Amino acid sequence: MKRFNLALLWFGAAISLAEILTGTLYASLDTKTAVLSILLGHGIGAVLFYLAAYLSARTKLPAMEATAISFGAYGSKFFAGLNVVQLVGWTAIMIASGAQAASALNLGFSYHAFVVLIALLIMAWIVFSRSGIHIINSIAVVLVLIVCVFMSVHVLGEGISSEQSSTLSNFASMVELSIAMPLSWLPLVGDYVYKAERPKKASFIAALSYTIASIWMYLLGFAAAKITSSADLSSLFALSRLGILSIYLVVISTVTTTFLDAYSAGQSGFAISKRISIKASAIGATLVGMILALSVDVSNFEHFLYFIGSVFAPMIALLFTDFYLLKKEYGEKNHYRINMLIWLIGFIMYRQILVLEVPYLIPTLVVFVGLIILKLLSNVLLRRESLMN
Repeated sequence: MKRFNLALLWFGAAISLAEILTGTLYASLDTKTAVLSILLGHGIGAVLFYLAAYLSARTKLPAMEATAISFGAYGSKFFAGLNVVQLVGWTAIMIASGAQAASALNLGFSYHAFVVLIALLIMAWIVFSRSGIHIINSIAVVLVLIVCVFMSVHVLGEGISSEQSSTLSNFASMVELSIAMPLSWLPLVGDYVYKAERPKKASFIAALSYTIASIWMYLLGFAAAKITSSADLSSLFALSRLGILSIYLVVISTVTTTFLDAYSAGQSGFAISKRISIKASAIGATLVGMILALSVDVSNFEHFLYFIGSVFAPMIALLFTDFYLLKKEYGEKNHYRINMLIWLIGFIMYRQILVLEVPYLIPTLVVFVGLIILKLLSNVLLRRESLMN
């Protein structure tokens, strides 16, 4: 994939309703605290994003196959299964968000009709993904950028009133929300850079493009929610003052972004079983996402983001430790069962930190530090035991 297309792909991936809606969750904070937590979280997320991308680009392995370095073939399938779950969840959230935004203008079509329409368009994107559709994707990204630029201009024109400093009791959890979004892409980014001829440059471009756009979307969602005193999609997109055109562009954005989720679900499905093609798995993920969007309320996805963090933060921590610190290679013998046990400890640790709600205890950072120490200690102890025997 050419560098420009790669940059546009990941910049476009962040230009989404999910990112804007997550930004609205910061509206309870004062401006200074919200901006600080968004920037800090994305700074941490950008480093993790780059390291995950570079790992796949360096090993020439898709994201989920690379997890076999730490967890073996069966462990890799386990995490591929969890990745399918999160990707189907994202597919449902994105389809529902796009349909909600489109139906808000009362264009004569119901929410359910837009859910089906968006799902069908995503499946068409999957089927024709090799037929020069990246050109259409590039055009779509540029068009959606127009909406976001108009929204940003009007948000700046409105301005945000000065506020009293807010409590920092949930500062760590809000930083974690900014980490969780890029973290949710870590099991995917490797699928789009592992064939790169220049691993470092491709990984940097992907990480930088995504991070810049994601910060913009978070800040846009935060500012729009402050001005409108609402997280309602119709109120937010009214700020663009583009009327019905903004909704058409939102639908396009939903299709192009959700395609990444569905296609990577196909990649993970293929990693689990080679009997099912990537496209068939991707279409299946889209269908399940459509059914969920039609039958379940997926609008409150804050806890879903934290679930993603609790699953993938410890997984990535162990994978990074093996690859970057212990220099483990794909196919090299590793202590897979012990790594799974350490992952479970990390999962529980993450969930407990969320419950504690300590202002400056950021779950991902604590899990990373804790699991790196555990992994290195276990490696020393196992080496000593091996020498003694």
